Amino acid sequence: MSFFLNNKITSSIAFVHIYKCSSASDLENTIDLALRGEKYKKVDSAKGLVYVKGDRVLRLLFGAFVKYFKFKVLIKPEGENTYSVAVSSVSSGFSGGVIGVSQIRTETQKLEKLFQNI
Repeated sequence: MSFFLNNKITSSIAFVHIYKCSSASDLENTIDLALRGEKYKKVDSAKGLVYVKGDRVLRLLFGAFVKYFKFKVLIKPEGENTYSVAVSSVSSGFSGGVIGVSQIRTETQKLEKLFQNI
């Protein structure tokens, strides 16, 4: 079981939250369940946890009419049973133009609120 403690950093495309949890794997499982509930898919990556929602090819073809989000989640130990979770957008949204960039910002805010309830 993980508990949200506070928000460390927030920007338009990233945020860092601090959690109190028994282990990093428990926190990772909780995050995975929350993001899968929002229809995100876990993508294998050497850079850590990466979650994708939408279709990249359709986004390139139809722009802002098709949603595509890609976020990287990084879990770091901060202290005893305390972990920081950094979530940042990997996709810029430029393939959707100005509307696409706005969609990335809105989705980041939505995820920030979701992560506060973990």
